[in-house]
Amino acid sequence: MTTELTFSNSDIPSLNVLLRTHWTKKAKMQEALLWKIKQQTRNRHSGEVIVTFHRKACKLMDWDNFSGSFKLVGDSLVKSGVIVDDKPDIITSFIPLQTKVKKKVEEIISITIKDKDL
Repeated sequence: MTTELTFSNSDIPSLNVLLRTHWTKKAKMQEALLWKIKQQTRNRHSGEVIVTFHRKACKLMDWDNFSGSFKLVGDSLVKSGVIVDDKPDIITSFIPLQTKVKKKVEEIISITIKDKDL
């Protein structure tokens, strides 16, 4: 099974933003992300998965900042039941990708979750 999710870049904050955000605001951000995931899919991956985290933006982030921004997404995927857990035993491969685009309207984040046995 494959699950495709898309978000605007503003839906998923960078690690630098997350580190400076009060915990109550982070909780609200995660709740909003959780509902956006639930609106897009009812898929449930019961075992090992491969996750591709692709950001298209006019300005690229440092890799550590971008990869760290998956924190809220991973927790929300678990909480919504799309994946069993976000530990390395379940997400056996995590692929962060960034692509530079010319226009702001082209900016988007896409997440692809594939069962490992495919």
